[in-house]
Amino acid sequence: MDEPEVNAVEAVPSPIEWVGLALGGAPFAVSHSVTRISTSNGAVTSVYYRDWVALGCGAAAAAIGLLALVRLRSTAPARRTVRAVVVLALLVAGVAQVLRGVGTIDGPKVEAPAITTGPATPPPAIDPVAACDGGDSEACNRAGMAAIAAEQWTIARQRFEAGCARKHGESCKNLGVMYDHGDGVERNQVKAVGYYGQACDAGNAVGCFNLGMARYQGAGVDRDVPGAAGMFKRACAADSAAACNQLAIMLGDGVGVREDDAAAFELYTKACDAKLAVACRNAGLKLDDGEGVTADPAKALARFVEACDGGDGAGCSDAGARYQAGRGVTADPAQARTYYERACRLNYGDGCNRLGRLAEEGVGEAKDLAKAAALYEQGCALGAGYGCSNLAFLKGGITKQLPLYQRACELGAAGVCVDLGMALYTGKVLKKDAAAALPLFERGCALGDEVGCRNAGIQYFRGEGAKADRVKSHDLLVRACQLGDAASCKELE
Repeated sequence: MDEPEVNAVEAVPSPIEWVGLALGGAPFAVSHSVTRISTSNGAVTSVYYRDWVALGCGAAAAAIGLLALVRLRSTAPARRTVRAVVVLALLVAGVAQVLRGVGTIDGPKVEAPAITTGPATPPPAIDPVAACDGGDSEACNRAGMAAIAAEQWTIARQRFEAGCARKHGESCKNLGVMYDHGDGVERNQVKAVGYYGQACDAGNAVGCFNLGMARYQGAGVDRDVPGAAGMFKRACAADSAAACNQLAIMLGDGVGVREDDAAAFELYTKACDAKLAVACRNAGLKLDDGEGVTADPAKALARFVEACDGGDGAGCSDAGARYQAGRGVTADPAQARTYYERACRLNYGDGCNRLGRLAEEGVGEAKDLAKAAALYEQGCALGAGYGCSNLAFLKGGITKQLPLYQRACELGAAGVCVDLGMALYTGKVLKKDAAAALPLFERGCALGDEVGCRNAGIQYFRGEGAKADRVKSHDLLVRACQLGDAASCKELE
């Protein structure tokens, strides 16, 4: 029996089927849901969820799909494939939307509320003493530090010894410090050096640095400047900023190592970048003088400010001096005063001395000699030689305040040493005494004053105040020439 003939139009989705397909996709764009969660003692007991748009559209699409399925039987076999795809799409979309509507698919993810029973109980503290006894060397060091805080020196020593015996560098270093300073033990720098060596061998940078300082100073060990430099180099490589700074000083002065200003500047910079304030100041001095690096007053000032911000009073005073002189920056007396005040508050005597000069000269304020004298006195007490000499000048000069001038020279005020020497050499202010003048000129020379070098050279040449010594005379004049004294350079021609 032949199957009935079907019009070609009936083989494609009908308008109602197109509507069903649209309903099957509509809930993805539009929804209207309701969610209710029930809990008991912090636990979720039930969840009610309905998306009414998905339920409605899904049910309608499924119904249309069933009708299309019925029509499928009356479709010619050659055209059933297209209609079968439509039927399948309608049924799948309808069922999927119904499941979405009741939350089986894409429903809300509900987690039980956290049950709060009070603050979390911290893990039990580990007793460092027990841990040390159990073989934990780091715990031995912590136990030793705790004992020091409680001033239980014997226990501290025992704990550090236990840690050091297990090659714990920090414990060895701390034990060395106890013997170095005599903290709770009889001071013994030989033992201190031994423990510093063990700390260094265990990789402790501070131990290497302390061992370097002991060798440099000859404390507890024979003085060995090149050996000290080696220890500083080792510690610097382990990121000890103090060691980098110390090695840079030696490189800059050519002490124990070949002089190398460029290498010194690099190490000062490394230490400064590690936040060692004094190294920032030293880097600033190199930049200011152009030693080992192209001179750059602006960058030098930045380093001085960095040093000051790190608590280095000398850096504050140097920054103030640059602001006062307009070196590397536009002159600004107010800023200069600010930095001098910071230096003085940090107990750096030269800062107080420079503030005194501002008060004496009336820079940015009315002249105030009483204020100046107080600041000079404060600077002198803090070790600023020129503070002592400036105070002496206000109080009557060299004849009335000779001890203050002598104190200034002792504190390193090179110009004051030379002035005292001239007063004694000429006999115009003090009683003439060439023998007493000579060591003052020599001290001024050692502190970098070219006039002191020249005058001492002249005295040795003439045999005034000392036996004539042409070799010493020549060496002193060479030094004066190197420091920029034109007269000495001419004398050497």
